[in-house]
Amino acid sequence: MSFSPAGHTVLGPLGQGTTSTVYRVRREADGALLALKRLELPGDAARVMFRHEFWRLKRLAHPNLVAAHDLGQDDGRDFFTQDLVDGPALPAGPVGVEELRAVLVPLARALGYLHARGLVHGDLKAENLRFDAEGRLRLLDLGFLAQAGRPGQRRGTLEYMAPEVIKGAPVDPRSDLYAVGVLAYQLLAGRLPFVPGPGGPLALLQAQLETSPPPLVGVPAAVAEAVMGALAKDVGDRPPSASHLLARLGWGEAEAAFVGFGATLVGRDAALATARAQLEGQLAGEAGALVLAGAPGVGKSRLLAALAAPPRLALAASGGDDVPYRLVTELLEGADRLLADAGLAPSDERWRALRALMPAWGAAPAP
Repeated sequence: MSFSPAGHTVLGPLGQGTTSTVYRVRREADGALLALKRLELPGDAARVMFRHEFWRLKRLAHPNLVAAHDLGQDDGRDFFTQDLVDGPALPAGPVGVEELRAVLVPLARALGYLHARGLVHGDLKAENLRFDAEGRLRLLDLGFLAQAGRPGQRRGTLEYMAPEVIKGAPVDPRSDLYAVGVLAYQLLAGRLPFVPGPGGPLALLQAQLETSPPPLVGVPAAVAEAVMGALAKDVGDRPPSASHLLARLGWGEAEAAFVGFGATLVGRDAALATARAQLEGQLAGEAGALVLAGAPGVGKSRLLAALAAPPRLALAASGGDDVPYRLVTELLEGADRLLADAGLAPSDERWRALRALMPAWGAAPAP
């Protein structure tokens, strides 16, 4: 091999892309077999993006994803290691419904994990799915991960690209579900719903935007309907989440969409896109729930306001996020106003103790 990454023995190449080369390596400390991805592009911008990919992977942990291990450098080139997944690839198809289920159920779990964190995979395709040595499906290559709710960058694989991605419109979890629909169609029919023809890539993109694929033959009606629903041109006509797609396929109940917040929240586009997708499904009669969770002051209340929460939530959704325990103080201030309107005043000592612990209570004028 032409390079010797510290702490690893290179066993051979696994594949090469436009930006990086992947090798099979053995970690010298414990003998573990890993995949090593080495950056091939020069320049600081490429290095920053490569390291960003590593640290984003490092924060993810799900049994149907690959885990990132170590970041290093050899002869001026960055590399990082991740789980080695060298089991069988997906079958070429056509496959039966049970074989399709063995792929889509773990895939939906992996996508649900990403989508709950406001992330869109962005390059879902058969080549990025593989079974590991234990027979567990893994979703590979998270290099195109994007924040939901942001305009697309027209990147990915043409045959799996959702119409809104082609148009450069904002992407959300349903953009990934379109690719799931393409994959499901491919497995069931043994061919892609749209393939390059004499017109080349432009004709393929035009078909993705305007043409319906041929009907699936020899497939249970409910399964065919669910797959074609995921392939809807209008993003609003697709299932709002991966769990809803499984429910439509008859393979599980719709689950709650969990919108989590970290310690800080700079933008709300990703969380808003996930929450809106879930609510759209519930308004359409789908089963499910929406859960907002995070530390006080990160913006949950404003997110509710942006979702046009019903009047009974207006009190909790008002105000800013600049005061610790904003939600609690607003609720208490609201209770104060209700008591005042009724000509009453709280006399409980615990009420006065709460006010003493929260100096911001009553600091802002009542709306």
